[in-house]
Amino acid sequence: MNKLRLIKFAVAIMTFLLIFGLLTMLTILYKRFQKTEKEVISSPIISLQQPQGSRIEQILTDNGHLHILIKDGGTADRILILNLKTQQIQQKITLN
Repeated sequence: MNKLRLIKFAVAIMTFLLIFGLLTMLTILYKRFQKTEKEVISSPIISLQQPQGSRIEQILTDNGHLHILIKDGGTADRILILNLKTQQIQQKITLN
């Protein structure tokens, strides 16, 4: 009878540790993913420094970069490649 109580107690402790460990792991993963999303969008305002009258035609994302197709503004069509981490224009491609 005493052995049965000991086994029940051990099962209860192991169940508690399993559930506690699972909840801890899920909390850590949630915080890690939440932190990654906040790092990408740290500043809501980014200036592209384009002439007045320019308009954004299309935006594509690729590995932490935004590819922005800009038209009009009195200049040739252009593609700006913006690095999201540094929030700087990494490259400007002019289309003829």
